[in-house]
Amino acid sequence: MGKISVKNLDLYYGDFKALKNINLEIEANKITAFIGPSGCGKSTLLKSINRMNDLVEGCCIDGDILLDGQNIFKGMDVNLLRKRVGMVFQKPNPFPMSIYDNIAYGPRTHGIRSKAKLDDIVEKSLRNAAIWDECKDRLKKSALGMSGGQQQRLCIARALAVQPEVLLMDEPTKGLDAEYKQELGDILKKLKAHGITIFMISHDVEFVAEYADRVGLFFQGNVVTCKSARDFFAGNSFYTTAANRMARHYFPDAVTGKEVAACLKARL
Repeated sequence: MGKISVKNLDLYYGDFKALKNINLEIEANKITAFIGPSGCGKSTLLKSINRMNDLVEGCCIDGDILLDGQNIFKGMDVNLLRKRVGMVFQKPNPFPMSIYDNIAYGPRTHGIRSKAKLDDIVEKSLRNAAIWDECKDRLKKSALGMSGGQQQRLCIARALAVQPEVLLMDEPTKGLDAEYKQELGDILKKLKAHGITIFMISHDVEFVAEYADRVGLFFQGNVVTCKSARDFFAGNSFYTTAANRMARHYFPDAVTGKEVAACLKARL
């Protein structure tokens, strides 16, 4: 059994069936990524895992989602669920308050009032999101004044502040340049090393190939496949990396540019 198990999940928005008999295991301490065309249900599945769809009028769900074997729809407090399963949205959404208060918001909600504890949580969370050095001298300044890339890392730090076991990410690289993408990838690897399970959806094939352990394809409300990143991209004619597409006749198992370069170097 995975960290998260989705079993026979159907989701309707009114008469429209958005998710169709989803069965999926998300492994603990792994980075799992799903790709697929826009409007195919990826974000709907992501939001279902921490019950964001509870807020959508006319939404009806059949089936089960289990977190460590416990059904999230039966007897699990939604606030506890969202503490254990954090969410980082596609568009950074800092609260209109200071950087410090953005990070402290979740811990305060869960009863932490000690300034010393909050100070420690804020620093640790910002460090884990690789943004402490950039904002440690302006913690009392508004988070709305940060750049887009900084706001994205701030939202990651805010999610980490309540010590989640799982981090859900919706298009985390959207709008980021290459430097920020690499920084984000390094953050995800560190979070995985600290025991956090990461489930993200993305259109960024190159980023997914570089950092995900497992990759799945979503299409028209269905899970088409889910396998190791190498197996997924090396055997895919449409959803694959530029490096694999160019070099697959010579190095069929090389997926990233780094892997192609390594294969070329080995031949010299």
